[in-house]
Amino acid sequence: MSQKFPYVKLEDIALVRAGIPSREIDRPSEDGVIPVKMIGPAALIGTYLGKVEGEDVSLPGPVATRHGLKEGDILTPSRGVFRASLLDKEPEQLSGGFQLVAGPLCYVIRIDAGKAEPAYVAWLLSTPAVQAKMTASARGAAARLFSRDALAEIDFPLPPIEMQRKLARIARDAQMLMVARRDEARLELAITTQELSEILGLNA
Repeated sequence: MSQKFPYVKLEDIALVRAGIPSREIDRPSEDGVIPVKMIGPAALIGTYLGKVEGEDVSLPGPVATRHGLKEGDILTPSRGVFRASLLDKEPEQLSGGFQLVAGPLCYVIRIDAGKAEPAYVAWLLSTPAVQAKMTASARGAAARLFSRDALAEIDFPLPPIEMQRKLARIARDAQMLMVARRDEARLELAITTQELSEILGLNA
């Protein structure tokens, strides 16, 4: 049986901002530069970001600090197919020791940890219901463009934080099981293909 929980807008529990502006990338600086990795929409695969293969860029120290990502940040694309990915580890652990910044075609969602669980919000933003809302709000025909305002105004139920954490754990366990089964299926397919190829003499 479904339960009734208060609805909130994303902007009520989080700071929603654009990724680093193009004009701030690789600009000259007298302050010295810091090598960082920049995440683009193509890296946003799955609700939980694993190893990040971002683009290498050099940023002035203050710019890298201002736009640097933190554990618990959620990234979404500003165009294309809407999805949400959580940095559930320190950025340096995901990038091989580099700071991370979100590219110009991404939005960054920084959750107020006192109000919501980042993993719950990331999962919820990945649900078909929210994806449909964002798709409906998108502009453009050839490539969907998502506005920061539309993202900030997405509303969703907010249960007590312990329940948020429990729901996020259940969702993550289900996702990990799906990945494990997919990997098993790929291995089974590879073994079967090898065996059938040997029968046909294709490996000779």
